[in-house]
Parts: sequence; C-alpha cells; structure tokens
Amino acid sequence: MLLGYCFLLLLLVNPLNSFSPSIRQTRFAATHAARRDLDADDVKSRVIAIGDVHGDMAALTKALQLGGLIGSGSSDITTWRGGRTKCVLVGDMLDRGDEEIEVLNLLEALRRDARAAGGSVTCLLGNHEVMNACGDFRYTSPEGNRGFASIEAEVLQSLSGNWGPFNQIPDAPEYPGLRTRAAAFAPGGPMARRLSRFPVTAIIHGTLFVHAAVTSKALAAATRANDPLPLRTINRAAGAWLRNEGQSVSSSSSTPTVPRTLVGPESLVWSRQFGKPVGMQLPPSDSAELAAVLTTLGASRMVIGHTPQAPGGPGINAVVGSSSNQAGSGSSSSRGQQCWRIDTGMASSMGGKVEVLEITSFRSDKGACVRILTEDGGILEADERKAWSVSDSVLL
Repeated sequence: MLLGYCFLLLLLVNPLNSFSPSIRQTRFAATHAARRDLDADDVKSRVIAIGDVHGDMAALTKALQLGGLIGSGSSDITTWRGGRTKCVLVGDMLDRGDEEIEVLNLLEALRRDARAAGGSVTCLLGNHEVMNACGDFRYTSPEGNRGFASIEAEVLQSLSGNWGPFNQIPDAPEYPGLRTRAAAFAPGGPMARRLSRFPVTAIIHGTLFVHAAVTSKALAAATRANDPLPLRTINRAAGAWLRNEGQSVSSSSSTPTVPRTLVGPESLVWSRQFGKPVGMQLPPSDSAELAAVLTTLGASRMVIGHTPQAPGGPGINAVVGSSSNQAGSGSSSSRGQQCWRIDTGMASSMGGKVEVLEITSFRSDKGACVRILTEDGGILEADERKAWSVSDSVLL
C-alpha cells in the first residue's frame, strides 16, 4: 500500500513523467502540427532562445536543430534553415568546454546567413565572456586553450608582431595557447572586437533578453547618462570597452575600465536575483522588482541564463512578477510579467539537458505563444513547466 501511495503521489506531482516517451512525444508532435496549421498565416515573428552552451558544439548544434535553425546532417550545420526566425543566445558561449573557437565560428557563419534570409542570430555577453576580456581564465580547459593556437598569426599581427606585455603569460605545454587566448580577448584584440558586437541586453518583440538580470538599479544608472534608451547606453559602454577605444591593445600603461553594469554580484551578467540555483519561485520583493523592470521597459517577459536549473531537474522554467494590474487575472507562468530561466546546463561539462525556448507572436491581437522544445522531440506549452523548489526535487 505504501508503494502504491508513493506512485500515486509521484503521478500527481509530476504528471508529465507518467507518460511513456513515445506517448508523450506523439502528443506533443500532434499539438505542434495543429498549432502550425492553425496559426501559420498569423505568425508575425518567431524567436528561439538558447541558454549557456559553454564551448560544447554538440549541445549548440542540438539546440539549433531543436529550433529548426539548421539541418540534421553534419554538412548542414553551417547553413541557416530558420528563414526569418530570430535566434538569441543569452551568453556564456565560452569556458568549461573544449570547442569555444568552433562555437564562435559557427555562430558567426550563421549570423551572416540568417541576416541574408531575413532572420538574425544575436549573441549576448555573459559573465564568462567578460571574464575572458578581463584576463580571468579560471574556467578554461587545456583543450579549449589549445584551440586558440589556430589564430596565433592573426593575433600576433594585431600586436604588430610583438607580444609585448603578453610575453609574461606562460605558453608552456601545460598552458597551450593561453598566451594567444589572453591577447585575443584583451580589449582591442581580435576576439574582443568580435565580442564587442554582442549586446549586453536586447528587446525583441516584447521580450527582454539578458544573461543574468536587468534591475531597476542598472536602469537608473544608465538613465543618469541622459540617454532616453538606457539599454542602448549599457550596450554602447560594453562595446567601447571591448574595442579598447582610445587605447592600444599592447599597452601596459593603461587598463580600460570595465563598465560597472558588467561587474559585481548585482550586475547584468552576474546577478542571481531572478535566477535561483534550483529554479525556486521568487520572493515577493524580487517578484515586484521583476514586474517593475518589465513595466519600465514595456516588455512582457525577461529571458535569462547564467544559473543552471539543476541537472536532473525539469529544465527551462518560469516565474511570474507581481503587479497591480494582474490582480484577479488568474495569471500563471504563461501570462503576465514573467522571467524565463533557460540555462539548463546543457554543456556536457554541466550534465544538463538540451532545451530551447520558442516565443511566437502573431499579427492578430492574441498574446504570444511561449513553448519549450525538448531534446526528445517534445513540445511543452508554457503552463506545463512551472518553477520548482527544493522540496519538489525529491519527487522528480
């Protein structure tokens, strides 16, 4: 009887897992087909959001395939098949994994292809991109460093043939490619200049994208710069820093100042205010802050990475901000002002699952459709993946 009770409790708490994979996949596939048939002519935009890939090409290609952005064959992964779809990666393409160069090169190739097709690929800065530009290589792998040896000639040319202060960085067998990496990512270096095209945050069709969090404090600081568009101020400052404007990349006499919006535990790339380590619901103060930020920016939802949603847990999940205009509306994770947390720890070094978030908006007056595309071919409507807590985890 006790075993029967536990089984019944498990079904009630986690009903999705009570379906066999084949039944679940069939149900989701049918839902997807019906949704496409019903709304295809009404679709205004489609956005695919991808979490932290951390130098893992297999995870990245799987995520892009889930979103229908590239083909399934090995020769198809560099060809954009997403049409007018907009793809957003919320930062942390670097560190932990061994294939960082390959990840960055693939995204650059797809960015060019997508633009020609009317779509786009937008990569945001994460804390690990910022760490590399600051010379913090604690999370690199030896194989990942070795990959940068392939661009040594390009990097040395950017330094006018002289390593200068980068001679102090060991390039011994135990640190293969580290010197080249350091010079490439130093503000003004070739890789840093590539990163300078990455915004810190972006709003696309009513959705606010950022690596960790956009807070009222960050907006207030940007507003004091007398720019009516505070996000533009934030992005411009980051780009100028990475381009090392006004300095020489080989100069050791002056270190460019990192923008304050990228430094510290409350910054846009480090904050865990809305992303909790186990995906738990927000306390009232943070819920109110989320709603206030979205209202200020005229956005319906925020999409973040940075904090893995516990390998073995449910993956992508959402929490809802509180606001007076939601009272009595019966809003849930699919309504109102939300924060979607999409770092599933998909890189092999993290042990999580590959999932992507799909946001579709329509020409008609109905709300956006938010869904989770899973690695088993499943499609979850927003209401089917709510935030979970530590107490729930023992039943998952």
